Amino acid sequence: MNTSQLRIGIPDRMIENWILADHELMAGTFGKAFVKRDYEGMNGKKILSNFLLPTIYKETVHGVKLLKKVSVERAANNSHSLKRFLDILDMDCWWVGNS
Repeated sequence: MNTSQLRIGIPDRMIENWILADHELMAGTFGKAFVKRDYEGMNGKKILSNFLLPTIYKETVHGVKLLKKVSVERAANNSHSLKRFLDILDMDCWWVGNS
């Protein structure tokens, strides 16, 4: 009998809000243009797009690069939805560490 479990966690939408929740990464990337605040429920894609102007934000390019740099621990401290997602997922993963 195989006792392994497969868990799949799928963020619903606006994963960009989780990227914005890593205030240290965002301040280091966008400098004074970035304002530390709660980005939950906001249009994270539009906010990141505005930071990147005149470059056109592409989820599959810019989003992926930024997400890979996010400290999940820092972001979860600033995002209740990410914290909840990690609590429900409850697993070890290279990206989420031992959250």
